[in-house]
Amino acid sequence: MVEVTLDHVSKVFGEGAQKVVAVDDASFTVKDKELIVLLGPSGSGKSTLLRLIAGLEIPTSGDIIIGNKVVTELTPKERDVAMVFQSYALYPHMSVFDNIAFPLKIRKLPREEIKSRVEQTAEILNIKHLLNRMPGQLSGGEMQRVALARSIVRNPQVFLFDEPLSNLDAKLRVTTRGFLKRLQKDLGITSIYVTHDQEEAMTIADRIVVLDRGKVQQIDSPDAIYSKPQNIFVAGFIGSPPMNLIEGRVLMRSGKIFFSSESVNFELPQEMMRNKVTNEELDKGKNVTLGIRPEDVIATATPGNYARVFKGKVYITELVGNTNYVMVEAGKMILRTVASPGFRVEIGKEVYFTFDLQNIHFFDSETQERL
Repeated sequence: MVEVTLDHVSKVFGEGAQKVVAVDDASFTVKDKELIVLLGPSGSGKSTLLRLIAGLEIPTSGDIIIGNKVVTELTPKERDVAMVFQSYALYPHMSVFDNIAFPLKIRKLPREEIKSRVEQTAEILNIKHLLNRMPGQLSGGEMQRVALARSIVRNPQVFLFDEPLSNLDAKLRVTTRGFLKRLQKDLGITSIYVTHDQEEAMTIADRIVVLDRGKVQQIDSPDAIYSKPQNIFVAGFIGSPPMNLIEGRVLMRSGKIFFSSESVNFELPQEMMRNKVTNEELDKGKNVTLGIRPEDVIATATPGNYARVFKGKVYITELVGNTNYVMVEAGKMILRTVASPGFRVEIGKEVYFTFDLQNIHFFDSETQERL
């Protein structure tokens, strides 16, 4: 059983005014045979975290444990991990066979064993017919598989992937990420995968570690992160298009609870705020951020029979496949909503929208945390 544990790991570059905290007190465990994705925007620390696990960087503080062994001070060679980079890093003067065989030759394994392992690995990745070709004769997808084969042939304890699909075109990325997920499950190797592409993360991960400015924001399954974001950053980062976030207050008037903002005001069911805010906070009015995903905001050309309906103007429409996103301007707020594919209201014209209250999220505006 091979687990990877980070125990209060931090990495600081520079000193004084030049000091940069790339990783800030990260603690989590990657379970045996799990594929975990490190996800975050540029500068969030995800690649630095991967390099720390690989041994390409040494932590400023904290420990890294692979299996039952503390590897914090060990070299990459001593950690028994294989890393697949964004660039394929193939040797252009070597054949595909020799590129895959290279790490085995470095270990000075017998020739027959090298040949056997290379051919077995090439069979798994469906590139056996490419073994005699040179890298310059390969497509991007083929080169990526050769880079994968070079890592797999070593039979490492842990796979580390640093944005391995970012150089592929959109169609090939979709195909290859499915192949990668199936391959990881078939091989049963503990894997850590870095990407800034949330769609990629949501489709391949067993769990996702969301990072921002070096700090872990949330660790959970893709479904849980999407449906129950723990703070405003995760709520706004996860989802395409992103969650609508509306600044306002929750307050009690005449025994009823309301959400009030510059753009929308409506009554909330009493149970929605139970154990989330105190009666004292309701009496004063508590500053909150309401979050609701576009698919939970319905735009219509007429008021219909909805219990709560609000009025705005069409800012712009975006038809993506069979999903019709309508951006609605209501006061100072621009809200992304979903309408039926046949929705036809001109830009600038009046439109109505309503919320699905079952899927509303509330966050403390001060702490940024989920209520």
